[in-house]
Amino acid sequence: MTSTFNDASCGADRPLAAQHRIGTPPFMAIDLLNKNPLPHLYRHELESLFYIILWGALHPTSLEVVKAWEQTLESNEMAKETFFAYSNKAKTIFDAIRPEFQGLRKEWIEPLYRLIRDALRSVPDQLEGPIPDDYDYETYDGRLTFWTFMAAIKQTPRWAEKESQETLAEAEEKKKEETKPRGDH
Repeated sequence: MTSTFNDASCGADRPLAAQHRIGTPPFMAIDLLNKNPLPHLYRHELESLFYIILWGALHPTSLEVVKAWEQTLESNEMAKETFFAYSNKAKTIFDAIRPEFQGLRKEWIEPLYRLIRDALRSVPDQLEGPIPDDYDYETYDGRLTFWTFMAAIKQTPRWAEKESQETLAEAEEKKKEETKPRGDH
């Protein structure tokens, strides 16, 4: 028996998943909850990770404070926009974080909240005209990237530490070479 494998059997005629709304609604980025979601961007993954961290820190009996995140996409979107627009709403949610996660609240959750809030606020006011061509919407003009996310939680990836150490060692070696006395010939 012979089997033929072709693109049609893999669904190659279907659009990529990244072109569609995918994810678990309580953890989805605000942009993706919209009736006409934007294309999936890397910053959406960072925002989603923030919601996952926050959700995990909440006490199961206190999930009522994020109940709207489990409702319709529209109520989820509005609740998250309110969460970032009004610090008293954020405080209500943060106050429901379990005692054993208060350190995580101070070190990661609140800094990431401020990072995402400030990134959302960076979008130029569209009532004043179109978004300028030079505004980088994919990263909220550089405000929400892997590096800003890592800086907010004061973490350096192991691979970056290694690269940093290698770069430092190379710089030190170069400095030694430059300062080494040269023989007069």
